Amino acid sequence: MDIAQTLSIAEITDADVPVIITLWQRCDLTRPWNDPGADIAFARRGNNSTILVGRSDGAIAASVMVGHEGHRGWVYYVSVDPDYRGRKYGHGIMAAAEDWLRQRGIVKLMLMVRSDNTKVQAFYEALDYDVQDRVVYAKWLDGREPTPYRAAPEAGFFMSISDRIRITDSQVLSDRHYRLTTTTLQWRRDDGSWQTQHREVFDRGHGAALLPYNRRQRTVILVRQFRYPAFVAGHDDLLIEAAAGLLDNASPEERIRLEAEEETGYRLHDVHKVFEAFMSPGAVTEKLHFFVAEYEPEMRVSEGGGLASEGEEIEVLEVAIDEALAMIADGRIVDAKTIMLLQHAALTIFV
Repeated sequence: MDIAQTLSIAEITDADVPVIITLWQRCDLTRPWNDPGADIAFARRGNNSTILVGRSDGAIAASVMVGHEGHRGWVYYVSVDPDYRGRKYGHGIMAAAEDWLRQRGIVKLMLMVRSDNTKVQAFYEALDYDVQDRVVYAKWLDGREPTPYRAAPEAGFFMSISDRIRITDSQVLSDRHYRLTTTTLQWRRDDGSWQTQHREVFDRGHGAALLPYNRRQRTVILVRQFRYPAFVAGHDDLLIEAAAGLLDNASPEERIRLEAEEETGYRLHDVHKVFEAFMSPGAVTEKLHFFVAEYEPEMRVSEGGGLASEGEEIEVLEVAIDEALAMIADGRIVDAKTIMLLQHAALTIFV
């Protein structure tokens, strides 16, 4: 089979971004400390890097991030959709990455593979890549702590969490608005043994939530709306919440400004991030970015209310902070993100 005739390869487009992120997640290439959306945006920013996308009959089947620093070429996120494996699309996408580098005068390509990932090592060896005698060092330049490592049972060897996981099977159960996947994995326990585990994971992307506050008035802005999952769980009432929404490939700050104005009608100025958290890490991939912002009455530019076309019918509430805290105590507010933001406000803003 001529790979060139079956895999059409071109640089990524804006419309490809969410599909590529999902592909990387299906291939278990994403890590908590690397935001794939940010990685894609950074790779597309300059002339020294890009994302190449391979299509089979119009559907995205493979991808690779390729770039150079002026001396050596590097590839990351080499991926082939599990539904398209066995067709040598991995060979095809790597050949395209090599050609991209050759066209820019780069004569050597480097890549990194974890030491226990023998299957991937065999893939690159089949493409005539040689093991180099090197030690890889790394340092975060933005001040964050080093990627967490744990000692393995073997003396002198250290593993990240990704070193302790082997994905043996992953199947998509539903892929409509969001993705539900069932995965069988091997988890390496502290005693060195491997345990088979089965997990179902719901991927709806990451999100952001915001609490507008007025320190002088001692008030906050909340919203009230219908939430079907809460109703199914027995909550026979509208839910009182902080304004929130999914990122949809925007930055958390950009998205929450838009969501806050859409839902509450307030065009906020200084938006301050206070923390981020996984909301249900046992089953859901979503990480929520939490913000606060001071508001004044004159910042309200519309009635808010959300988008009727998306089924939203949102009521905007201006509530005294003491009343909002009482609503947590008596059960009128039962939304986790809202409780977290109100408690933060009580501890750090309204003191």
